[in-house]
Amino acid sequence: MTVDAAGYRLAAILGNTTCRIALMEGLEARGTLVLSHDELREPAAIERLRELCGDARVEEAGLCSVVPSREDAVAQLVREAAGAELTAVRPAASSFFPSVYRSMETLGADRYCGALAARARYGAPVIVVDCGTATTVNVVDERGVYLGGVIA
Repeated sequence: MTVDAAGYRLAAILGNTTCRIALMEGLEARGTLVLSHDELREPAAIERLRELCGDARVEEAGLCSVVPSREDAVAQLVREAAGAELTAVRPAASSFFPSVYRSMETLGADRYCGALAARARYGAPVIVVDCGTATTVNVVDERGVYLGGVIA
């Protein structure tokens, strides 16, 4: 892929069965890569990620993970293929995303990221339904406060 070299980021989502990586220019995905957990440590994964990045200068890389035991493999892959350090998202109540959820330490990063992204994109109130390995429903009230949700 030939791209303008400035201003790119990698966004990685590490789920229960796959790792999905997108090369982002602003809010637009320029390309994506899907790897199984087993593929993360294979040399071919490095080449596939390098191909995805092409000439892009990756300035940042972020990870939303529900599988902490595989995060080091994703970090190593991104470091070797794109020369970037990976920053993992960790749920936390903050001034920009207040929460009344009872235990932010036990909230999955996927649920947190989904609610935060939906609020940023669509405003509040918003209900987020995510159908992955599990189906989750999360709620942000009209004040932009994360209320919690359910897993089915």
